[in-house]
Amino acid sequence: MSQEVQDIFERNGMKIDIIYSYRPHNSGIGYANDRSHHRNGAAVDIVPQDGDFVALRNFMLHNEEMVAYLKENDLGVIDESHACVNAATGGPTEHFHIGPDKMGKRMYKGWEYLETYCDDVRNAGSPEEIERLKQEMKDRLLSWNFKKYEMQAFFEDADKMLESN
Repeated sequence: MSQEVQDIFERNGMKIDIIYSYRPHNSGIGYANDRSHHRNGAAVDIVPQDGDFVALRNFMLHNEEMVAYLKENDLGVIDESHACVNAATGGPTEHFHIGPDKMGKRMYKGWEYLETYCDDVRNAGSPEEIERLKQEMKDRLLSWNFKKYEMQAFFEDADKMLESN
């Protein structure tokens, strides 16, 4: 998996570093230990070489080859660039974890709705409408079994997107 992921990024001009691929049991990294998909090479942790996690997220959401690879291999992305998520997973540093984890599938699905949510908020006519949209998104995330810290990460991303435009 590590080489396949690296190749996709290289072919498309996105510069990343793979910080972890295979990791033995009791490596002391992360809280999953024997449940970690790193133990059988089914997960990789990546960082953007330029530090731009937003550009990396956008690539992973919009690059056709990457989207197809994730879908074909039933993979998701845990966004461990957020302190709240990293605290829950025990990750070593800010990174994106690509793997078959349920959390990754939830978070990637949330990413797919991030831009739409932000567009709706930008077009809202009143503070009350913004609150309604936020509550609707919270309800949607809860229906997908998002954990509290995953929801926090979603809304942190949304706030950054809304501030940048």
